[in-house]
This record gives sequence, C-alpha cells and structure tokens, in this order.
Amino acid sequence: MEDFETIVYDKRGAVLEITLNRPNQLNALSRQMEADLAQAWDHFDADDDLNVAIITGAGDKSFCAGADLKGWVNVGGVSIGKGLDRRGFQAHGKFTSYRAGTWKPVICAVNGLCIGAGLHFVHDSDIIICSDNATFFDTHLGVGQVAAGEPIGLSRRAPLGMVLAMTLLGKLDRLSAQRAYDLGLVLEVVPQGTVLDRARELADFVLEQAPIATRISKKAIYYGLNLGLRDAFELGSYMHQSNQGSEESLEGPQAFVEKRAPSWLKNVQNGGA
Repeated sequence: MEDFETIVYDKRGAVLEITLNRPNQLNALSRQMEADLAQAWDHFDADDDLNVAIITGAGDKSFCAGADLKGWVNVGGVSIGKGLDRRGFQAHGKFTSYRAGTWKPVICAVNGLCIGAGLHFVHDSDIIICSDNATFFDTHLGVGQVAAGEPIGLSRRAPLGMVLAMTLLGKLDRLSAQRAYDLGLVLEVVPQGTVLDRARELADFVLEQAPIATRISKKAIYYGLNLGLRDAFELGSYMHQSNQGSEESLEGPQAFVEKRAPSWLKNVQNGGA
C-alpha cells in the first residue's frame, strides 16, 4: 500500500483498489485528490504486476459528491479557470483512468451519491456497478459552472435525452440506481454494503482473460468511437492482426485444445496497448 493524502492505494494481487478517502466531505474531488489520483493512475499503468483496477469511495453514503467547491473558492477558482485557456481537457488533470491514458481495465464501484464531477469516474471507467442506494445527478448549472465533460462522456453511454435532462434540471433529475441500470449506465445493482465485494468478483473474471489482448481490445473500442464505421473496422482489423503470433494468441488456442485453463504471463509489458 502506498501513502496518499486523499485516496487509499491498495494492491491486492493483480488488482489495484483506489478508494476516494474524504468521507467527511462525501469524498468530494479536491485539487489534492486530483493530484493524488493522477499519480496513482501513473503507478498503476507502470506496474506490470497490476492488470485491473477498482475505484470506489470510502463509506456507504457517497461515492463522490462532485468538485470541492469550498476548496475551489479558497484557492481562487475564477482565476484558475481563466488560466486554463485553450490547453484542452487534460489541463483539468489526469484524475481518471481515461484521462491518464491507461488501457488496463477499470471497474467503478459506486457506493451512494455520485454527483457532478463524480460522474467523470462513471463515464471514464469500463465496467460500472452500483449499490442500491446510489443516486446520480449533476449540479453544475446550479452553481454557475458549465456542464461539459460529464454530459459529453455520459452521452457515449446513455440516451441523449437522459443526459440533457440530468444537465438542465440539476437536483430535480436524480437518477436512481434502478433507473441507471434500466438505461444501461450501470451493469449491475447490488445491495448496499456489497458493491466492493462484487467488484472484486468481477475483477477476478477480468484477470482470467488474456491481459495484453484485453488492453488492445479496450483501446480498439475507445478509438473506434472517434471514427466512422468503416474506419473503425479497419482500425479493429489492424489491432487484431497486431496481436497475432504473440504468446497469448498461441497459448489461448493451445489451452482450449488441451482442455485446460490458459497460463498467461504473470508479468506483462504494455506491448501494443
């Protein structure tokens, strides 16, 4: 376990568990937490012993209550915002796995409230599950902030009408756990207090898959979202061929023929991913 001020970084075998750890502030995203998360994702990506990550929040009341507005005011948020100018979305920090550029799979375990900036972790993770007390909503416009990154990311996963309603209606439009499941935003809804256990079970299933092929597949899916259909298929074909002849591509069929579990390399490099 490595020491961070606002998060818990806990390695459990090949699985990394990152816990947003500001329970007294409902795990609100502070500037320090953004910095801690950016460093944590870099460590995760560089650690060849880690193949999958879980991100969750401390306690069972709130996953992440959005940006820490008190901290924003205290450090002069207006001047900071103007200073971002045209440097793009990465100027806001690499606090999610997607922003940090890792292609290792990430499971988001939402336990309780997920508000505003907390939605970044939902749309930037790969598998999302939540507890039955989870609630999703966006308060940006109510506090004079532009809602952009979160609804853009969510619109890749959920119906546009839902995203627009969440953005424009603010606190009025609260998405329940069941509604989030019905709309396909989350994979599963589990009883309160069991979401981390279920995330660990899913992580174990992910670990059964070929690690390099997993990362290349994830990259193909995300890159394909930015392309037209034909170009996306061309890219997918290229990525598929790039893994042919690798140890994984030979071990998988051999294990199938011999009716045994495949033996993937314990330590893998990022390779084509």
